[in-house]
Amino acid sequence: MATEALAVRWGDGRRADSDYAREQILDAAWTCYQQNGIFKTSMEHIAREAKVSRTTIYRYFENRDEVLTGVVVKATDGLTQELLEHVRTTNSFAEYLTETLVTVTELVPRSRVFQLMLAEPSAVLSRLCIGSAELQVLAENFFRDRFYQAEARGELCDGINLPELTGWLLHVIASYVLATPLRNTAPEWRQTVKKFLLPAIVRKLTN
Repeated sequence: MATEALAVRWGDGRRADSDYAREQILDAAWTCYQQNGIFKTSMEHIAREAKVSRTTIYRYFENRDEVLTGVVVKATDGLTQELLEHVRTTNSFAEYLTETLVTVTELVPRSRVFQLMLAEPSAVLSRLCIGSAELQVLAENFFRDRFYQAEARGELCDGINLPELTGWLLHVIASYVLATPLRNTAPEWRQTVKKFLLPAIVRKLTN
């Protein structure tokens, strides 16, 4: 992805810096996704909606997946604030992790961005987000403080590190959200997390 802070001529004639241009492209992509669906939206559609050339789009995004990732990261950033309110008062890392997984699988299907994604072929979600560096950064930032507090208190099993844990959790969340027919109720999912996930991560379950 091009990150140079170039000021380019925008569709309405103004000159725009990189941050402004990226936001306009992502907004145009979101409009196209709602009109055409994600899978059928091309870079040409996005360029036309943004009133710029495809060359301009490629200054900031290498391909369609990178544009989609940008839209998803924006949506995820908003969900993160709501998620934090749900888990802020948890005590142990085990409780924090459990309630995060339960809450995020409730919030994601309510998001309009993710609703569109879930209506597309599953490959759209799986190819995009699971290996996304941007989502990995968001996940690490979300868990960082509580993770290192838990590490300092000796709550974590040996060999657990933040990047590997958050990468694995993204896979778990994506798989669970995609498996709509298998989705359990919140109490059932909470028990599943406690039974199968927590023993691999925390030394002792505190609740």
